[in-house]
Formats: sequence, structure tokens, C-alpha cells
Amino acid sequence: MIDGAFLTRIARRVIQPITPRLVTDFVEAVRDRYDDGFDLLRIYYYDCPPLDRRVQRPVSRTTLNFGASQQFREQTAFLAQLKQTAFVAVREGRVSFNGWVLRDDIARGIVPRTGTDADYSPDLEQKGVDMKIGLDIAWVSLAKVAQRVYLVTGDSDFIPAMKFARRSGIQVCLFTLGHGVYPELKNHADLLVETNVQTILNQHVRRHARRRLSGV
Repeated sequence: MIDGAFLTRIARRVIQPITPRLVTDFVEAVRDRYDDGFDLLRIYYYDCPPLDRRVQRPVSRTTLNFGASQQFREQTAFLAQLKQTAFVAVREGRVSFNGWVLRDDIARGIVPRTGTDADYSPDLEQKGVDMKIGLDIAWVSLAKVAQRVYLVTGDSDFIPAMKFARRSGIQVCLFTLGHGVYPELKNHADLLVETNVQTILNQHVRRHARRRLSGV
């Protein structure tokens, strides 16, 4: 179970861009290193379609069309391709536009204000994603369709779902990918992996190279 916004944010530090192939390669690398012979049921990927809405910019009051942006086109294409990938289920929430906020670097006094639209960033909020992850963890736990859940996130909101899964006899493997998280989140995982995305992929490539050389 992959928190898509979380994986994208972490992966972009070292990998550009995130693609369906990267998602499946990452899962294959995780299974190769940590699954101990468990079969894959399905990859659940949780994300939101990009915002398709026209809004007024905060200073100039001109119209901004989120649906005409390059980011909109790329995210839409990415999710469409991922939905057609074998053994992948995409669970979608929605994005809410909550107005404009002063950019963080300006608010902290790192750079001065310009008095233009560039001083502000859209306040976008994902809705429904956390709930769907929690519900799916509960479903796996109650239906006993899997013995182990691999959870890729840094969100402490999933602690109740993780505790429920473990009480139900499901192992929970947490991948924080080097992102700082609350200690309580780590405390409720049976296996904690903090290694970053690139390292996990590199280990996977090296392991398979050694197998090819040894003829295994």
C-alpha cells in the first residue's frame, strides 16, 4: 500500500520523474529484499487526480487554469498508465483548493515580497486518501486475504489502522524512506525500513547482477 503523494515527494529528491515503471520496480525491489517468500496479492496505490479548476490569482485577479498546466497533463497521464499496469489498483481521493497562502520562504523572511502573484502558493489539500488506506488495511485484516502489509508512508494518521492489523494477526512493514516521522509510527511496525528509494533500487539491481554472474 503506497501513499502516492509521499512516494512522489521522496522519490523526486533523487529520481525524476516518477513513472509507473518506477513504482513497479520499487515494489519488486522491496519484495526481493523483504518478502521472505510471500506472494504478491496486489499493489495498492493511493493518490488524487490533479486539480482541474479555474481560480483567480491572489494579486492580479487574472484567471489561473490548473487543468491547462504541464503538471496536470503529467499527473493525469501517470495515473492513467498506472491503472493499466498489471496487479496495480489505484485508489483515488480528490484535491481541494483552499485559497492562497504566502510562500514559506517569504513568510520566514528568506526572500523579500515582490507584491505579485509569485508571492503566493495555492493551498491544496488531499481528501479521502487517508481514509481509503485505513479502510483497505482494515479489510485485509478482517478478510485475512494477506499475511503481511507493506505500507509506504510517513503519516502518523495510520497508527490506529496499523494497530488494528497487528491485533488481527497481520504483519505490518513500514517504509518511511528516510523521511522523518513520529516515533509512535515506527513503534507500531513489525518491520521498519528507513532506506531511501534510490538505495533500495540500487540494491535490487546489484543483487540481480550477482545472481546473473553466479548463474542462479
